[in-house]
Amino acid sequence: MGTTRTAPDRAAMPDIPPVLRDFPGKNPTVLLEYDGPRVFVAKDPFGRPLLAFQRDETADLRYFLVVPTNATVVGPLKDGVASLRHAMATTFGWMVALDHDDAIRDVRRVEGEEIMSRWAPEEGVGLYGMVRSLPPE
Repeated sequence: MGTTRTAPDRAAMPDIPPVLRDFPGKNPTVLLEYDGPRVFVAKDPFGRPLLAFQRDETADLRYFLVVPTNATVVGPLKDGVASLRHAMATTFGWMVALDHDDAIRDVRRVEGEEIMSRWAPEEGVGLYGMVRSLPPE
């Protein structure tokens, strides 16, 4: 007889920021899928969009860089004229570890400099191959 796994009560996890309590949510908008969602837009509990990029994977966990975003950033990314790096360029975000049931197992805040130097994709990588990123504003 098998055992039933239940996700932990996320509200009882004080180390998860409120904006990530429901991450990845029920119906994220998948922008790139390969053996599961690799890049997607989720909504935080307040309805604001979060852009997620799968950065790594182990047998048990998937690691996502998650940043606040908006339609002005996501639109050019979906249109293939902006790179993922450009879309991830922000002042802060989170590294989120999800198990294969989408339960958060770890979360760590990351700052803009660390995002760009350590976690963001290489320049020119887009959803559909290589792109020339939009110039900075």
